Amino acid sequence: MEKEKKPLASVITLTYRHYERLFETIASVLQQDYPAFEYIISDDGSGNFPKEKVMQFVRTHKKENLKRFRLLVNPENVGTVRHLNKVLKQCSGEYIFDISGNDIFFRHSTISEVVKAFETSGCDVLFVSRAAYAGNKIRTIFPHVGDWDRVRKLDTREKRYSAAIRTENYGIFVGANMFYRKSAIERRGYFDETYRLFEDNPMIAELLWYEKTELKPELIAILYEWETGVSGGKWQIKNPVLVQEIKHYNQYGKLKHYAQLDRKTQQHIDFGIRRETAANTAELAFVCLKYLPYMVHYLYFCICRQIVGLKDKNYIRQLDLTEHSFLLQSAKKRSQFS
Repeated sequence: MEKEKKPLASVITLTYRHYERLFETIASVLQQDYPAFEYIISDDGSGNFPKEKVMQFVRTHKKENLKRFRLLVNPENVGTVRHLNKVLKQCSGEYIFDISGNDIFFRHSTISEVVKAFETSGCDVLFVSRAAYAGNKIRTIFPHVGDWDRVRKLDTREKRYSAAIRTENYGIFVGANMFYRKSAIERRGYFDETYRLFEDNPMIAELLWYEKTELKPELIAILYEWETGVSGGKWQIKNPVLVQEIKHYNQYGKLKHYAQLDRKTQQHIDFGIRRETAANTAELAFVCLKYLPYMVHYLYFCICRQIVGLKDKNYIRQLDLTEHSFLLQSAKKRSQFS
């Protein structure tokens, strides 16, 4: 790798209250082999952020390729979307790597591999895969290995956007699987601050519609803890603000390109609106009955994903864990990072 020719990458970690695995996240960033990156860690007004511990950890473990480090602490909570935009505007790198405070990079060369994929494809937004772990074992991969060929067939803007809107996207169009050029976010006017907590879906839809995207499911970039990780399927926030924002997006946000979408995607949007606006249980039952074929189709899709997921085990058995030493380090040294 010719260091002088590589553009600066920006890695950001946003936190709020939960720091159980934050030092594992930081360790996986500082051990990257990419020749030039900056790292910004920012806490959104938690009140108990371990600032001194973090500063000492970075000073002890950083290497020469860390060109700039900033530690930010908001005096009060501003919400996920404003917090993210505030940090993005301070990034100097061409590529943005947003890694949650309890996720870890998959291997030491993850940033290098992602930048290479950007440079090879010329894309503005890259969607990859993430793997779930428990203890020191990888449990499953999203998108599932058996779906990688289906993911690659989402080869037009319309197919990708529709799959994201219908949530029939095999788990690839989520924030934890996405890296992007800062210029793409600037063109889109940053994340939509009419939302406070719900940042991913509105921006992903914008990027899929307007920017050049690339899908690379064979590139596994992130490891997340299966039971409690922010990127994990079992982690749910029942924050009433978030619930209302999701409802708002389903009713209004998905309508932006409605006339240009296929009938199947329009039906999904119609069902979402009717479901969210049903006045009572009887009306909701009528809506569900009217859209029963769509509901059956979506249920079948979800069941098939569970079956396809079984194929991940064979792929995982072939992985050489010595190449993914962050996972082993996390299992053996967790107590040292706390």
